[in-house]
Amino acid sequence: MTKEQLKLRLTAAGSHFFDKATMRFFGSRLCEVLPTTPSGHVYFVTSEARPGFNGYAYRSPAGPRLYTVRVWDGESADTETIGEFQQYTNRRAAVNAAKRAAKVP
Repeated sequence: MTKEQLKLRLTAAGSHFFDKATMRFFGSRLCEVLPTTPSGHVYFVTSEARPGFNGYAYRSPAGPRLYTVRVWDGESADTETIGEFQQYTNRRAAVNAAKRAAKVP
């Protein structure tokens, strides 16, 4: 499945995960989509660099870009985080973790 296909299918299922406003709020990017598993699950990696808020409600500069492993069941509008949100400091580690979770060589 391509990145665009994942975005379209999740949106069609009723998810707001890839809405422009949501992606902007979290500073999110879709980095990698693994092949669909035999059970229909799709594992993917996102990165986030969310700007913080200071005491005066002004946005501060974005923090470091960190990576999160996610899974979608292929049907519902829900995605799950595998491990912790922003658990990985680099893309390679996140993709390797996603492959392990999906049991992809």
